[in-house]
Amino acid sequence: MSSSEQPITINDQFKKTVRSIELLTLSGKRQDSKEYQHELVQLLNKLLKIKNQVYQLGIFSDNETVEDINTKDIKFLAVEYYLGELVSKKLDYVGDEESQNRRINYDFKIRNLKKSVQFLIDFLAHLQNYNILNEFQSKKLGHFQDHYQPKLSELRPNDPALRREEKIQNFKLEKLINEQLKTFEQRYPKFVNGEEEDENAIDEDTLRELYLNKLRLFSLKSFSHLEMLNMELEVLANRPPERIQEIPLPPPSSSAAAPNGSSADKKLLSQENDYGYTERVEFRKPSELISPEGKVLQPFTFVSSKDQIKKKVFGYGQVMPTMSVEEYIEEEIKRGGIKTETITGEQNSESEDSDEDDSDEKLYKAREWDEFKDAHHRGEGNMKNKG
Repeated sequence: MSSSEQPITINDQFKKTVRSIELLTLSGKRQDSKEYQHELVQLLNKLLKIKNQVYQLGIFSDNETVEDINTKDIKFLAVEYYLGELVSKKLDYVGDEESQNRRINYDFKIRNLKKSVQFLIDFLAHLQNYNILNEFQSKKLGHFQDHYQPKLSELRPNDPALRREEKIQNFKLEKLINEQLKTFEQRYPKFVNGEEEDENAIDEDTLRELYLNKLRLFSLKSFSHLEMLNMELEVLANRPPERIQEIPLPPPSSSAAAPNGSSADKKLLSQENDYGYTERVEFRKPSELISPEGKVLQPFTFVSSKDQIKKKVFGYGQVMPTMSVEEYIEEEIKRGGIKTETITGEQNSESEDSDEDDSDEKLYKAREWDEFKDAHHRGEGNMKNKG
């Protein structure tokens, strides 16, 4: 370093690192890509270096309050938050990059998730020490039986109604903080975009409130992230054992069919790996099939499994029905899912006879009533109260 170059202060290092984290988050790169992981490791190393410098400089003390902290130093309380967010995204793989058996190293993933939990809890503990957390968050943090291994029941209430109410309150608080941060961005766009890095150009009270609001926002995100980390760790802990099946290559042979394997090997692979799809047919140039003299270099062989391969190609997919409605009803009847009532021929005849008898009886009654009305006129027999 030349005498004219000024050393980069810890303040500038932290600002540039945070800006790089924001750009990486907004880049849209895949987290499992080599480029993303490379930048992630660089940012983690920078944050760890800043964390060590903060400790060596003795910027924070357990005996002071948040009012005693210098305004420009408040932002360094977020170092553990950024570390917790980035460590959870670090990935590692087992196997060569070009190998088909390459997979995520889940043991490495679990260690990183646990380390992320530790960073986030350290961040929340520092905020609690300076009374930056609200009363509800402080109580939740104090109820952890194991400080660095909180349970899911300790992170959120078991009652769905209370859980819903907590989410609503956190949403309102997060919305309020974001509105205040947006107001600051509109007043000082250059400072937010990193174009103007002089903190002295901003009122100290305004700058102090900005840093405290960011810490409050990070505290809400930390509790939410701890819930997700806890659930992910539980899923990884209960995952089934990994099974890696390697298909051995056929032994070298002098025959022309050796590179493609023997017919017995093909039959075995076809039976064991019948997953409903066909193997890829390699592209062949015309010169590889027929010589310029017209000689067939690769004969076309029609195998007996042609119909079976055809069924795989034109068979039912994962969203197509595999049986008709009638077949489904018959299957349900066999399993007892649908009850049926059998009616014998005698019962049918009896019901038909009873229906005929009822209709004949009604017809006779109607005829008798008509004959009665014809024989007796209306009002006949009425003595008009003469006794």
